[in-house]
Amino acid sequence: YVMVWDTFGERLAREGARLFDALPVLSEPLGRIFAGEQPAPSAFFFVNLFVHIALPLGLGVGLWLHVSRVARPTLLPPRRLLWAIVAALLVGSVVLPAALGGAADPFSLAPSTPSDLLIAWWLPISERLPARTVWMAGVVLGLAAVLVPRFTRRRREASWAPSQVDPRLCTGCDQCTQDCPWEAITMVEREDGRATLLARVDVSRCVSCGICAGSCAPMGVGPPGRTGRDQLIPLRDGGGGAPGSVPVPAVAICCERAPSGHLTAFAGLGARIHRVPCVGNLHSSAVELVLRQGAPGVVVCGCPPRDCVGREGPKWLEQRLFAGREAELQARVDRRRIALLTLAPGNRTEATAALEAHLRRFAALEPTERLPAELEAALCDAVLVEEAT
Repeated sequence: YVMVWDTFGERLAREGARLFDALPVLSEPLGRIFAGEQPAPSAFFFVNLFVHIALPLGLGVGLWLHVSRVARPTLLPPRRLLWAIVAALLVGSVVLPAALGGAADPFSLAPSTPSDLLIAWWLPISERLPARTVWMAGVVLGLAAVLVPRFTRRRREASWAPSQVDPRLCTGCDQCTQDCPWEAITMVEREDGRATLLARVDVSRCVSCGICAGSCAPMGVGPPGRTGRDQLIPLRDGGGGAPGSVPVPAVAICCERAPSGHLTAFAGLGARIHRVPCVGNLHSSAVELVLRQGAPGVVVCGCPPRDCVGREGPKWLEQRLFAGREAELQARVDRRRIALLTLAPGNRTEATAALEAHLRRFAALEPTERLPAELEAALCDAVLVEEAT
């Protein structure tokens, strides 16, 4: 707006000069530029042009630093949403174009100026306040915005400990390094004489998302208490019971961040709710165990794919269950008894209807034989010991 140098641009420039003159930085007040004794110098517009270019470049560097700690950063919205936003902005710019005032003239005071409350909403407020008050308000609001993540994040208790690797179980498959959203796992040489590499967790980069727990076929990596083996314990304890007991209900494995209203509605449909920190943590053996206990089906309910706290949890889950990505669901498991569902605030009616449809589909399948709740934890140990020897 200042580069256009209409009456609104001059108004913005005068207010900016008033605010900067309150800081003990420049030897001469910027307000003298608009005294009217001479036209605004070209150096003033050159500085504005420089800032106009430097600020976006600085934002680009900041964005690069922001995403440098994550793998596969996503910078753009989904394509349909992206083009919808572009179209909306294009239509808006045609229907409601930015108003252009008369040419700026320091010798005359314009009776009125056009305004843009989208960009310069602060201008009518700051013009009525002392410059120091405006600066103090800006600093306070800026700090509050910067500190929002610190005030709103969950406390890092014991469950937030970084992932650990069991060298005895690690086979050097490299899957956890590929799946980690934060590039916190690397493969290093082993010290026990085995030919394979060993996964190593960088605790300074690990955020305890637990994605690696779901990617490790032998269940040898993950945050303490959240490895694949740890996931099987509550499922065994809350299993289907002995053969001949009451029918086992379908199980809804839900992210612990799922809206409580959804879970209440699901329980009302007769599903047994089992909560996990993130569906991306879920080991495929846990799904198999639930089905082996006699459940007619399993519905895994996670966050929207691009709104997961583990970033890529729903993406890797789907590939492990249906696309053969390690740690893949074994071929012996009937995929007809497994479904994925997205839970988000505002879609309770849709999600409940989808779950009800899945339950009807499960009920139409032939009954499953209820087996003892003994999955491959002990068997996995035996296999790994045999491979090591």
